[in-house]
Amino acid sequence: MMRELEPYMKANAAIPQSSFCTIPESIIRLPTPEGEKVYRRQYPLPIALETIIDDAVNTWLQNGTIIRASIDNGWNSPLTLADKKDASGKKTGKRPCLDPRLINQLLPDDRYPLPLIKQIFHRLHGSTIYTTLDLKNAFHRFRIHPDDQHKTTFTHRNIQYMFQGCPFGLKPLSSKFQRVMTYIFKDMPFVETFVDDIVIHSITFNEHVQHIKQAISALTKVNLILNPAKCHFAQHTVYLLGFTISAKGKRPDPRKIEHVLQWPTPCTGKDIQSFLGIVNYFRDHIPKIAQLNAPLERLRNENSLQGKWTAEHDKHFSLLKKILSSDLILHHPDLRHPFYIATDASNTGIGAVLFQIVDNDKRYIEFAARALSTSERNYSTTRRELLAIVFALRRFHHFVWGNPFTLYTDHRSLTHLFTQPIANSMMINWFDTLLDYTFNVIHLPGTENILPDHLSRLFEGNTKRLEGDMAYKPTKLSDATRERITSERYASKTQRVFRVHKIENSDNERMTAPIEERNSILERSHLFGHIGAEAMVKDIHHNQGYHWTNILHDAVDYVKKCQTCQRNNISKRGYHPLRPIYAYLPGDHWAMDLAGEFEESENHNKFLLILVDVCTRFCLLRPIPNKEAKTIAKELVKVFSDFGYPRIIQSDNGAEFKNQLLKEVLDNIGVDHRLSTPYHPQANGLAERWVQSAVMIIRKSVDGTSKDWDYFVPATQLALNNKISKRLNTPPFTLMFARKLNPFRDYRNEKSFKPMSQAQLLENIEHMINIVFPAIKARTDSVIQQQKEQFDNTHNITNFTPGDHVMVKIPTRTGKLTPVYEGPYRVLRKNNGGAYELQDETGELLPRNYTPSELKLVDQDELIPADELYEVESIINHRGKAGNREYLVRWKGYGPQDDSWLTPDKFSYDKTIKKYWERRKIHSTNNDLPASTRKRKRAATNVDMDKPPRRSKRSQQA
Repeated sequence: MMRELEPYMKANAAIPQSSFCTIPESIIRLPTPEGEKVYRRQYPLPIALETIIDDAVNTWLQNGTIIRASIDNGWNSPLTLADKKDASGKKTGKRPCLDPRLINQLLPDDRYPLPLIKQIFHRLHGSTIYTTLDLKNAFHRFRIHPDDQHKTTFTHRNIQYMFQGCPFGLKPLSSKFQRVMTYIFKDMPFVETFVDDIVIHSITFNEHVQHIKQAISALTKVNLILNPAKCHFAQHTVYLLGFTISAKGKRPDPRKIEHVLQWPTPCTGKDIQSFLGIVNYFRDHIPKIAQLNAPLERLRNENSLQGKWTAEHDKHFSLLKKILSSDLILHHPDLRHPFYIATDASNTGIGAVLFQIVDNDKRYIEFAARALSTSERNYSTTRRELLAIVFALRRFHHFVWGNPFTLYTDHRSLTHLFTQPIANSMMINWFDTLLDYTFNVIHLPGTENILPDHLSRLFEGNTKRLEGDMAYKPTKLSDATRERITSERYASKTQRVFRVHKIENSDNERMTAPIEERNSILERSHLFGHIGAEAMVKDIHHNQGYHWTNILHDAVDYVKKCQTCQRNNISKRGYHPLRPIYAYLPGDHWAMDLAGEFEESENHNKFLLILVDVCTRFCLLRPIPNKEAKTIAKELVKVFSDFGYPRIIQSDNGAEFKNQLLKEVLDNIGVDHRLSTPYHPQANGLAERWVQSAVMIIRKSVDGTSKDWDYFVPATQLALNNKISKRLNTPPFTLMFARKLNPFRDYRNEKSFKPMSQAQLLENIEHMINIVFPAIKARTDSVIQQQKEQFDNTHNITNFTPGDHVMVKIPTRTGKLTPVYEGPYRVLRKNNGGAYELQDETGELLPRNYTPSELKLVDQDELIPADELYEVESIINHRGKAGNREYLVRWKGYGPQDDSWLTPDKFSYDKTIKKYWERRKIHSTNNDLPASTRKRKRAATNVDMDKPPRRSKRSQQA
């Protein structure tokens, strides 16, 4: 393709740098009021940056962008240095430019409309290949009218210059540039422009080449010069206006999002305004943005946030960043498939989502939301939900008008609307809007049900109504209702068919339990074996004869608050999002692990050290006699001597890898040693898999003679390195050494092998570096993406937010009847590797981090605040038998007169009970181990911790 484009690029590059755009409309006029001038002297700039300005002024002079100014024209504006930023928003340097703020105050507005970014993206629908063009010094190509050039005068090194080519920052420039670009490409529907951003989009490759030729020719014709280094030709994915564009749709540019994710907690209202400015640019990708923004919006005008920033603000701040990092794609609309709209309303805002379902896959087109005004917040729930529907129809009008669609709402607003005996003026206006569209209505509680799983989990609560034995059945509005709502006023409008879903209850014969008795009914049912929520509902239905609305929801809540169930129930495992490790050159990154202990061999070896090169999957197997630190360090030095020093080496937290000797060895040679999270072998999964493969081959090879196992290690290593990798589609040996492994055959009678010359060897090395390893990277990226999608589709990716309370799985359980979990603990933060730091109830950090698979979220309503807990010093005695036992507790900081008898369920941890029975050398039953170190306070009254309460009072509070 580039060969075909070469003549066009050369013709464009031949345009003189000192020329200007030839279109008459490109000439910039600066009409200022007669008699008014702008004069601001050059303010001091850092001496270290003066060379940057010198270079820029010299370049402008050479290119004809500036000329010497006329004497005594009375105008002067200072030069300034603006930050140059890369795609991620990081500052990379300084760019000299004119400070035209005072000039702009005198200039009238140029009201030529800039295109809506959203509409540009929608016009890309159907295209599969894209090219972005970048103009070199785009604004300088527009000439300022000679009568106005003196108004851009500036002073440098005591010499006054003025701009011939338009400097960046002048008020009319953006509108003027957009007007000219629209004129240039007026007959090219395959070209979209936003000021100086140009994108060419096509369906087929051959068509795309022709489109590029036409676009470049049009630019060359009017003397606009391309910057080839920043042009990207024939791409399936391009960056445009802060987004990533592909045939699937658009998503926020990850380089921009990285900047948002690192945003510190705001300290002033200005900080909030800056953060919300970026967030609102991506608002189409954020469901319920009005509700999420609401707490932050209330602080945007505060000078200082000290004492005003609460946990609620922190939660919404974190949620916004999490949603932006969720990688949600907004698809291009496809008119071949029907549209769906879901609406929702809260006390502070209304929101909607437009989506399509293609091949059973939800494709999100657009999210919309806005905050409610003061008067709208006083609306009833029904009116707010209706307002959300009308808002959605007006917002998505250009998609759904004239196209039948389905509307999901979490309120039966339409039923309320159509059965109004007399509609007020507001209802009539809404009615006008509704009857302009053809749609079915389905009642679905909460738009979270429409969102993808990874987003719906970010929103607090669950708005689904969990009701026992209830189903939704669709029904049409009656003819009488339809006749009433299509009154004389609407006789000329096309009639529509609406459907709503109503609840059909099969529990009419059961008694409704009084509200004050429901908790005791749930308690009776649950304590009969600590059964689950669904079993509780069945028990209450069939054995107690009760039912009430939301009974299943109440049962689920009760089970969540049962500490015994939280400690022993096995929850669905939560997983890290798949985080593959990368290395694109051999020897850069090694993963290591240890297998064994095996039966001692004749060579006195008991363990097998495995190292795997992350790039090529080439493995090294080293039998060793022990796993002492000096043995591991010695083997690593041998490997580094053969293959060179790596940049990174990773391992688990075993003492053989995590020790002072190995740390000093690796630190001295500058190797980055990365450790996986304890009790989470998946974090070092690459080495773990090679351990399994190596041990399996050796086990099959020894054939009963296990003392000879280390004799089979070299052959095992060779077999693994000659095995074709699924990810790389090539044997690791070939990738590591840039040649195939010699096959097993007799070479004695072969003709002499002609070795490669030095030039051929160098060519082979260049081929590996320039062709093979980039191909490996592309292949690796493709396989990783497939694996990640498959993993994410089949695994529950769990995220916990700071402040959540969790139970922790006990990795070293002493028996099958001991609790599975302990806690609760509080989530402090999530580290870069995806593991969590936890605190206990006293605020102490736990000694290690925990992965999502080790944690289980617990209900927070029943947790006891730390200032309402008493610490147990020891258990003095016990009475009663298993299942009906009490313990005499001595409280820390209190005397014997305050000792209390407590049942096991009053404790939150089991360590003190265990220690008590260990002292007595008696094993209690599991009924006595609901866990203890802290006494729980049940009463609502506060306790003065400086004055011990009476025993009877504390027993009651426990």
